[in-house]
Amino acid sequence: MSGTSLLRRRALSLLTATLVATGLTAVPAHADVTTDAALIDDVGVASSDGPGAPDAPRHYVGAFPDGSRGRAYLKFDVPSVEGRITSATLRLAVDSAPACHPGAQEGVQVSRVTTPWDPYDLHWGGTPASTPDGAAVAGEDCETPPAFLEWPVTDIVRAWATGAQNYGLAVDGSDGYWVFASGESADLAPPVLAVTVDTGTVVVTRTIQITPVHVRTGVTTVASRTPLLTGGQSDPLGGDARAEFEIEHDPAVPDQGTGLIWTAVSDLATGGEAASARVPEGVLQQGWQIRWRGRGHAPASGHVSAWTGWRYGEVHEVPPRVLMPRVLPSLQMGDIAVTSSLTPTLRVFVTHPYGLTMRARFEVEHDPGLPEQGAGQIWAGLDPVAVPSGRPSAVTLPEGALADGWRIRWRVRAEAVEAPAVSEWTEWRKVTVAVS
Repeated sequence: MSGTSLLRRRALSLLTATLVATGLTAVPAHADVTTDAALIDDVGVASSDGPGAPDAPRHYVGAFPDGSRGRAYLKFDVPSVEGRITSATLRLAVDSAPACHPGAQEGVQVSRVTTPWDPYDLHWGGTPASTPDGAAVAGEDCETPPAFLEWPVTDIVRAWATGAQNYGLAVDGSDGYWVFASGESADLAPPVLAVTVDTGTVVVTRTIQITPVHVRTGVTTVASRTPLLTGGQSDPLGGDARAEFEIEHDPAVPDQGTGLIWTAVSDLATGGEAASARVPEGVLQQGWQIRWRGRGHAPASGHVSAWTGWRYGEVHEVPPRVLMPRVLPSLQMGDIAVTSSLTPTLRVFVTHPYGLTMRARFEVEHDPGLPEQGAGQIWAGLDPVAVPSGRPSAVTLPEGALADGWRIRWRVRAEAVEAPAVSEWTEWRKVTVAVS
């Protein structure tokens, strides 16, 4: 092969890999392109322990000397590919393998998971189901463990591409055990799922994301009545891209309504930005069971990708809460706090049942019971730092805002970052400034 031909082939491979990743256009040339799917979740669980630890650096798989057993569960973000998947391979880095010895017949099986699972609430007695269809077994008859084990999982990835729900992979051993690196490993390679496709007229569409969303024990909750849907990226052949979205009633709950609820085409997404659109107020109702999907539009080429598969969830918007408002430093004297600082800190804890990230908004004003000291607002502001649910949010009043001897009052509310959800204002809390 000439140098020019080699360069052209490499350029084509790079272009087609980019196109497969973005999922917005077809490639009118035939070449096998391999991409690594993004690891979303991985967790190991053992029969002798409590719930699995998603942040553990190792997965222990198989039968342990103490009689207990272990499995690992992995989930990858695999594009829904319309076209020919030529191969797919799962590769795990090996830390150690007591099951690896001359004459060993033990193998480790990888199978397709068929029910949902939560990496933060996975117990041995509640592990998800899996199917032997497309399962693959790997092992080694060896004196020293190999650096990696690989499994051909082409049939599993093809099943996902043709409509099977992607609930991930289960890794399970028979006799003996193997120790593999997890996605949290700092010294070994993370799990890799390499997918090879024939790019001839391939169209790739990725799952449409909806936020804010909460998934627990297989139940998906859309945590806002005005959620944001996000789809494809900019067209790599030049020009911008749009994403088209649809939300429907869940056909399984016809008493709530049937058919299309809302549809929209996003604004142009440029420079690799994601295309998105927010559902307006008044469209969705609390408690509705819905489903959503999307597809990409590349105006420069005129290409429209296939619709993604439907995703399902229940609309349940819950406002955040504010707990334990305090002034620091202060002493509580009945219903009035007394602070010895002209720049006290106002602190609260903000919580949300779905774990949303939040910020606290504060208001400080003169006590209307002492109009001779002043009237109205003294200071208002938003904590500049967004914090996860259950963490404290605080602001320190600036110098010059307060004077010694003043009686003031303050209140606060929590505001979610991912959604237009806010708590009620707390009751006014009175404070006396007594520095001297």
